[in-house]
Amino acid sequence: MRIREVVFLSLFLSTPLFCQDLWPKKDLVFAQVAAGGGYESLITVTNRGTDTYNGVLLFYRLQAQRWNPLVNGLQTINGGWSISIPPAATRTFQVTSGQTVESGFAAFVANDLSQTSFLEGNLTYFVKGGSTILDSVGVSPSTEFTVGGVAFEDLDTIALAIGNLRSTKANATLKIILNDGKFTLTGTTILESLSHDAFFLSDRFLVKILFPGLKLGRGRLEIQSDVPIFGTALTLIGGEFSSLPLLPMPTSYTLVAQASGGPVVKGTLSLWAEDIFVKGYLQVTQVNGAPITPENYVIHGQLRDGVLTVCTSGNGAAFLSQATNLFAQFNTFSFTSDSVSGTYVGTLVDPGLSANSTYQGTFSMTRIK
Repeated sequence: MRIREVVFLSLFLSTPLFCQDLWPKKDLVFAQVAAGGGYESLITVTNRGTDTYNGVLLFYRLQAQRWNPLVNGLQTINGGWSISIPPAATRTFQVTSGQTVESGFAAFVANDLSQTSFLEGNLTYFVKGGSTILDSVGVSPSTEFTVGGVAFEDLDTIALAIGNLRSTKANATLKIILNDGKFTLTGTTILESLSHDAFFLSDRFLVKILFPGLKLGRGRLEIQSDVPIFGTALTLIGGEFSSLPLLPMPTSYTLVAQASGGPVVKGTLSLWAEDIFVKGYLQVTQVNGAPITPENYVIHGQLRDGVLTVCTSGNGAAFLSQATNLFAQFNTFSFTSDSVSGTYVGTLVDPGLSANSTYQGTFSMTRIK
């Protein structure tokens, strides 16, 4: 029996311990699902593969409570549903409840990682007065991040929902930056494993108590967590909701690298994580102390269980004008670290060589604050 199937079987037998990665196009997560008291959520998903998608739909609330809303009129039991979606099929899950407003997060998790079934989807909130629809808003799936944020026009209107699918608690720092960086509010929150939290930023930061009568206006929210979390942001203006994407944010570093017997290369590097995938840019500005016309390279890799692997390719001055593939690994990487150092391996790609030449080097990165 595969490890993912063991996890899902345990959902109905004991308390599940979700300790694996969230895989894009195989798993979907929505940080805020609302039901009851005039609210309902419609989650529509489609299988873009050629085989049946089999998995489970999980619901969790604050403090790792399993949530049991109605789904398509049927009562959820033990916080989850087994689901099966044929190839090319689309299914809608209507999440409702009673007279009291309830909320939590919803996660679709695949039974396996076969490459013949994929899941895509979206969520729509409906606000109803009886049978009349008063408001609706569409929301995209959430992305896991360790550093993320969102820009906003009016702090008083912003509600935030965050969730943690990991097996360990998340310690998150929330920073609100206003008036072009002239004013900053900082707070922390602990999100237990398999937990959900939702709040208005002005309430959580006691803005109206600490700054009575002060309109803080536009700015941005930055979130930094020690383990990957996910979230979504909503605005409430004039009684109507709209959604704002809560996206991963880049972290910038200065970089010094030197291959064995080769030149000293300096520049800057930016990285951000989208679920398990890492993306970024490398800009080289100096070779052996001499400024060069900046050379830009694309970085890609993955971050899993604290191990970061990245690679890039190029053929500019930084690579001695030879086509090169570059690979580096960080065994204990965190976006909260001020400095990182390690080794890398470069491979020269030259059709004229009987065998590709390789070399090793060292590097150091310092986070730009």
